[in-house]
Amino acid sequence: MTNNTWGGKRPNAGRKKVGDAILYCSIPQKALDEIKAAAKKENLAVGTYLVKRLGL
Repeated sequence: MTNNTWGGKRPNAGRKKVGDAILYCSIPQKALDEIKAAAKKENLAVGTYLVKRLGL
């Protein structure tokens, strides 16, 4: 078949972005482990924990 419109992303498919951003950074593994442990202790996602700790 020569139909080149098959496959790929459909227009307006998928979840919409809701204003949150993704942060990529390089930090020591020990620091990451401590952040994860503190977030888990407060029963929060890591991103939510960081926003709360920074007072944003």
